[in-house]
Amino acid sequence: MPDIHAGRQGTSGALRLYPRGFLGKTLPPRLAVKPRPFDIRIRTTPVAGIVVPQQNTADANAAVEMLYAQYIRRAAATMSFEFREKILIVALDAFGTASFTDWYATQPESPSFGDTHQRFLIDTLHFIRHGRRNLPLESWASFLLPFDGGRRLAHAGETPDETEPTEAAEEFFSYMQSTQPIAAGPGTALLADVIQQWTSRAGGIEDLIGTLHLLFGNL
Repeated sequence: MPDIHAGRQGTSGALRLYPRGFLGKTLPPRLAVKPRPFDIRIRTTPVAGIVVPQQNTADANAAVEMLYAQYIRRAAATMSFEFREKILIVALDAFGTASFTDWYATQPESPSFGDTHQRFLIDTLHFIRHGRRNLPLESWASFLLPFDGGRRLAHAGETPDETEPTEAAEEFFSYMQSTQPIAAGPGTALLADVIQQWTSRAGGIEDLIGTLHLLFGNL
């Protein structure tokens, strides 16, 4: 996956492309598995069998996926303070920048970013601001596919309306400016403050881990 260099001040450098088309923290390269010699592969390969496709996890944020897997299994440990603390720590790291404003503004630089990605981000801002979504995360998961440029929600020949997303984003960031310390700087919503607002909503920690999976996890 290519790295995208954020053009706004305050980011921590390059962001990388994730499977669903969003940008986030650049991860260190994984060690490649050394292939076995050809003769060993021949001798250990069954004569016949069913090939089961393996899900590619190389491009996902492993820390996000580990926590999400534990969460969807609904283990008792996921209700603990320690587990919720892990979600917050991973969230603060996964976006790749301390400025939520810069992260949000950089997303259109993704080659897979489209109308559906924009609408999902606006719906996420709506949850953080008001505590509810227009569509559940399960529905967004079926729409957010990178191969179509993120435009599955738009009708054929329809031109996306840029007015509503722009107004919604401006309203959100104006609200965040009014709630965070002046030290954050003009025009900047810190990620830590956004996550604090996010998790203060009913079901906020659950929405956060589900959103992290859609942003930085596997398909």
